[in-house]
Amino acid sequence: MSVPPQRTAPRRSGVHGLNSAADIYRLKRRAGLRKALGGLDYSRCVEYPEVLNRLELECASRVLEIGSSRLFLAPYIAVRHGLEVHATDQDPIVMLQKSWIRRLGHAELLDSGRFVAAREDATCLTYPDESFDRIVCVSTIEHIPDTERAAREIARVLEPGGLAAFTVPYSKRAREVHLDHGFYGKPYSGTPLFYEYIFDRSMLESKLILPSRLEVVSLTFLGEPGVKASEIVFHPVLGKPLSLVRWLWPWAAGLFLKPIDERQVSEGTENVAVLVLRKRCRERPGKAGRSSGAANGGGSRARAGVRPGPRRS
Repeated sequence: MSVPPQRTAPRRSGVHGLNSAADIYRLKRRAGLRKALGGLDYSRCVEYPEVLNRLELECASRVLEIGSSRLFLAPYIAVRHGLEVHATDQDPIVMLQKSWIRRLGHAELLDSGRFVAAREDATCLTYPDESFDRIVCVSTIEHIPDTERAAREIARVLEPGGLAAFTVPYSKRAREVHLDHGFYGKPYSGTPLFYEYIFDRSMLESKLILPSRLEVVSLTFLGEPGVKASEIVFHPVLGKPLSLVRWLWPWAAGLFLKPIDERQVSEGTENVAVLVLRKRCRERPGKAGRSSGAANGGGSRARAGVRPGPRRS
C-alpha cells in the first residue's frame, strides 16, 4: 500500500485558540497547583494540536483515548469540546483523571458517564465493536510490542466512518529500542526490556495501516529542522533544569518542533509521524448514499445517542 505524504496541514487554531497547547495548559492549570507547575510535555505541545485539528471533533460524539496515563488530553476534549470521552491506560494512575474532572468543576461528567477513566489493555479492549467515532493514540502504540494486535483492536471498536489518529516516533531507519533498566513499573532482571519502535514508512504500513485495514486520511511529519531542542529537553542531566519550566513549552515548543516535509526526516528519533486513519462505511444494497453521512459525522449510533459500555466478562 502506497501512502503519499501530505505537505499541507489542515486549518490551524492559532497559538492561543481552541486546540492550541496554550489553551490546553490554561485548562490544566485549573486542575490544581501541581498540574499548573507540571506544564506540558515538550513534544505533546505540538502533537496534541496536530491531532486535535485533524480529528474533526465538531462532528464527533464519543472519543476513546489509548494511553491516557496522567496526561491531560482526555479532560481537555471532554470539557472544551463537550464530548463523551473514555480515558484508558493499563497503568492504574489513569484513575487520577477523575479527580481532575472534579477539580475542573465538571463532576456531572462523571455522574452522567460522559467522562470515564478505565484500565484497559489496547491489545484486548473490553468495548463492543464500533463503540467510538473517534480514537486518539498519542505517543503510545510504539510502546506496545504487539502493535499489530493493538491496531486491529482499535479498528474493531471504531465506528464506520470514524477517525483514529496516531503519533509515533519516526526516522529514516526503523528500529527497536531496548533499555537496561526498569520503566513504567516493569522490573529489570538483567535482560534488556523492549521500550519502543522507531517507525519508518515500511513499518507504519506493516504494523499499523495494513493490520488495521483502515484507510489513510493523512500522513504528516514533525521534526526539528533547526535547533535540536529535544536533545537537551530529554537529556538525563541537562534536561533536569528544564523540567522546572515546563509551563513555557506551550508557547515555545513550536519554535523548535514543527511540521516538515518527509524529505527532511532525519535518522534520529526527534521526528514524529502524525497518521490519521478512517474506517470505511458499510454500503448496503440500495442504501449506499447513506454511508457518506457517517463518514462526515460518525456513525448513526453516535448521532442517535446510543452509547454502549464496556463488555462485561
